[in-house]
Amino acid sequence: MNVTAAGVPGTGVLQLFYRGGDGAVWSRWRNPDGSWSAEQGLGGEPGGDITAAVVPGTSVLQLFYGGPDENGVRSMWRNPDGSWSGVQALGGEVATSSVTPVVVPGTGVLQLFYAGIDGGVRTMWRNPDGSWSGEQALGGSVGSRSVTAAQVPGTGVLQLFYGGRGNHTVRTMWRNPDGTWSGEQVLNGVVNGPNVTAAQVPGTDVLQLFYIGQGPGITTVWRNPDGSWSTEQTLGAAVKDVITPAAVPGTSVLQLFYPDLESILHSSWRNPDGGWSPDQDLQGFMNLDPNSGVSAAVVPGTGILQLFYVGQNNGVSTIWRNPNGSWSTEQTLGGIIT
Repeated sequence: MNVTAAGVPGTGVLQLFYRGGDGAVWSRWRNPDGSWSAEQGLGGEPGGDITAAVVPGTSVLQLFYGGPDENGVRSMWRNPDGSWSGVQALGGEVATSSVTPVVVPGTGVLQLFYAGIDGGVRTMWRNPDGSWSGEQALGGSVGSRSVTAAQVPGTGVLQLFYGGRGNHTVRTMWRNPDGTWSGEQVLNGVVNGPNVTAAQVPGTDVLQLFYIGQGPGITTVWRNPDGSWSTEQTLGAAVKDVITPAAVPGTSVLQLFYPDLESILHSSWRNPDGGWSPDQDLQGFMNLDPNSGVSAAVVPGTGILQLFYVGQNNGVSTIWRNPNGSWSTEQTLGGIIT
């Protein structure tokens, strides 16, 4: 299970969410002075990873996860006054992947994507008036732990990426600006890991994908501004689980974070000239008994990039990159994650 980090709108607070020892949603947060709160139990019964998004045009932070039964997608949210709602059942099929929330480009619509029981892509969305659509089946065949959604740079297109079932090829489909959807397209590449992740290369209109390929190392393909796709490139660095990309604050560097084969947190990065660094050992231990990756977030109001993950004893662990490029030692925040 993952630790999800999200900035609370209108505050300098960075808040974490995870499934606690009792199976409910738990949280703690970093105050603007750098201190951390005690744990807070929010209730609910997530059947998978918890994801978070700010509702467009509001100061509301909303959580999403698959429920434990046939009631499908569940949600709860933080109101601007700091209070929390109860659990809301949004319906739909049982989500067999994480629920990915994303704002539809150029709209006030928040849209969710996840895999259904048959492995097909499912979606529902929140309209600007606060009402929710019913579930829509988009087709496709998802073999990943989540469906990645990303805006195509310089366009109004929202594109989805995932590893397919069966032959594990990289698959995609996209939403056009008029709201219509493409069919599923197979891209070059074979996925032998849990997820395909995507990030815009800072300072460019290139959208780059990362995944574990046919070897144990990082494999990447990217979409050029003209819409063409590259062939696969292997970056080296043996990887055990999800690869997390993040833009380094105040730079044009795209940095990747991942566990090596010994479950030690490692990193490599793309320099502005397109070259890649060697693999770097960040010396954090990740407990991958529950499948998990790294959550990366910029601390509000700072140039600090902070990482969160399931550490030793199944608690929350963190390290962070200071604005001068140095890294902290690992800090344990406590808690129990199931």
